[in-house]
Formats: sequence, C-alpha cells, structure tokens
Amino acid sequence: MLVVYLADVNDSFWSTSEPPPRPPRLSRSTCAEGNEAPKILSFNARSMKNRKTEADNFALFEHHDADICAVNETWLAPEIKNHEFVPREYVVLRKDRLGGRRAAGGVLLAIRPHLQPRRLQHLEGDAEVVWASVRAGRLLLLVGSAYRRPNADQEYNSALLRSLECAARQQHNNDGVLLMVDFNLDIKWDIEPPVVGVQPAEAFIDAFAEISFAQFVKTATRTTNTSAKIIDLLLCDVPALVVEAHVVPGISDHEAVVAKLAISVQKPINAPTSAEFPEGKLATFESSARAAA
Repeated sequence: MLVVYLADVNDSFWSTSEPPPRPPRLSRSTCAEGNEAPKILSFNARSMKNRKTEADNFALFEHHDADICAVNETWLAPEIKNHEFVPREYVVLRKDRLGGRRAAGGVLLAIRPHLQPRRLQHLEGDAEVVWASVRAGRLLLLVGSAYRRPNADQEYNSALLRSLECAARQQHNNDGVLLMVDFNLDIKWDIEPPVVGVQPAEAFIDAFAEISFAQFVKTATRTTNTSAKIIDLLLCDVPALVVEAHVVPGISDHEAVVAKLAISVQKPINAPTSAEFPEGKLATFESSARAAA
C-alpha cells in the first residue's frame, strides 16, 4: 500500500522543525497464537439516532468487530443513551454538538475495555474532537476522533488547530498517535505529494506535518455525480503501526475506513462490557487491568 509522508512535500511549502524522537521500530510479525491485531473502524454517520438506519449502524459495528471505533457527525444529544446506538461491549467517549437549531455534528470514540481507554479532555478544548489514551500490548497510544464542518469559521478552525497542538506536545509521552477525521479539507490525497487547495487546508497540513502524520486513505470516501473526494482520513505518526487500511461501504453518503494495528494484543475471552461499568467505575477497571498487564 502506498503511504504519503507529509514531510516529503516540497520543503518550501512550510518550514519544518527538528523531527521528534521516533518510537521503537515495530515488528510486522504475525500475531502470536491466542492474540489478535487490534482492528480500527472509522466512519461518518450523519446521524446515529436515525431509527431508519439503526440496524445498519449496529451491523457495521458487528461486521467489522473493531476494537477502536471513531465516528463523526453523530447528531446525538445528551438524553440519548450510549447503548441505543453502540453495542454494549464498548466504552463510549463522546462529545455532542449542543445549542444548534437542528441536530448536527458530534464525535465519539467507542473502544473495547481491554484496551483500557482513558479520556484526555484537556487536549480537546472547544474543538469538535475526542482524545483518549489506550494500552495496546506494551504500547501506549493516543487516539482521536475529530470533525470539521464545511465552511467552518476561523474560531472553529482555530479550536481544532489548538487541539492538534496539544496532541503534538503529548507525542513524546506516547508510542504512537492515531487520528481519524472528516475535516472537509481541499486537499487531493490521491496525488503524491498531496495537492493543497484553498485555506484552511494549508494550516491543517502544516499541523499534520508538525506531528509527522502519514495519511493512509487513498480511495475516495465521498462520491457524488460531479466529484469523488478523500475527506475521511486515517492519520498516524508511526507508519509501520497501521496495516491493511482500506475503504468499505458505510451507512451514510460517506464510505467507512477500516485498518489493523501491526501489534499483538491479548483479548479477553469474555471481555467485560460497558454495561458492567456504572458511572464512575471505569477508572477502577482501568487500574485493575493495568495491574494485571
């Protein structure tokens, strides 16, 4: 699979700082018997509360059996419970868009408990993004799900860029950073190096370069009668960490993205479900899971 390294784009396009220290090289060896490679699923839902597509939504989760799921344009409200739109075996970390005249926006991460998810709200600020740390084998990973609405104003864009800056400052504390987004950016990702169009695309690609992100989606994720664009992105600062990334049918007018992580993780035979963790009890599970690791 062809991977674009954003730092390879013409150096005159932006000034690059000294590259951060790289995590240890990852092995691509086959997972040990009894272990599994964590699976990733990312998709734009355009409403997870739509009863007409509820069955399709659950089917997408169940078919791909992902361990880390990122969803944007959830269109949820606080009164909607997690189990109404996500299988109970996931810990759901979400940020709903509030105060609008109609349902819109919103992002979430749905992560299986054996990865010990811990939300990092101090990295989010006012941006439409959710960040969490997960423990995948011996690696500590920073994972995020983010959305940028079309024609977003400067304040909205600045909030997202500040969140990316916060994530960049935490990069040295993690073995990898994984970000799944729909940013609606004017960037042609099917060309190498990627071709950047109108702002704020340049500002965001500079932010991606600061984190040394590689972008893995090379097939259009949204197709209309007049265009086919890659707007749903899978970004990672350790290219060897992501394997088998490809586009699959989604549940909205966007395709979904699936991938695997090139690491081996022991998955519990009877993994606990989020229903077993009442409000405030997840931290206790995380502590006990770390002690057993």
